[in-house]
Amino acid sequence: MLLYSTVLETRDIAEDDLIRLVIRCNQENPYPENVIRNLKWNGERNVRYGEKKAANGAVWDTDYVMDFAANRISVQLERSYTEGASLDNQCFTTPHFISMLISSGYLADDNGLPVLNAELETSKENAATLVSAFTFEQSYRLPVVYISKRDGKKLPFDVRMLCSRLKGNAHVIVARNRKFSKKDVGEVRLRP
Repeated sequence: MLLYSTVLETRDIAEDDLIRLVIRCNQENPYPENVIRNLKWNGERNVRYGEKKAANGAVWDTDYVMDFAANRISVQLERSYTEGASLDNQCFTTPHFISMLISSGYLADDNGLPVLNAELETSKENAATLVSAFTFEQSYRLPVVYISKRDGKKLPFDVRMLCSRLKGNAHVIVARNRKFSKKDVGEVRLRP
């Protein structure tokens, strides 16, 4: 079962740097059962290290496919089950590798919006870009999620958790306390 899938535009990445990042992601994994012990890279470019088989019968498979010519990476997380598997825990988390791509600066902007694992807060500096997203004057590869305070007082849910879950799949824009004037954003034209 496909749990997570995204295709992201990247900046130039050397093949060796990407492979080192994948290995580092595995070796620094916070879940000891996910770490491949004594992992050594021998210089191969097309590598498969195997899949994780959990004690409960779940079989996890994570794929990273990089198109270096197009500067594009595909990341997929799948889970299947062996016969007699326990289906009690259906939870999963977004691959940590996405956060590592972000923190390493490897992901390209999406028509002016950065691809983040955190919120993009509205500000005077980015107001015109955000308005162009909301009025469809500019299109983006990833969907844009806009969150404002409920009744002008507080955000309706844990934005940090949402950003963690949507990293690499959506831009999360949050209006915390800023009201913009026409001077800040220019003329706003809504499409019919």
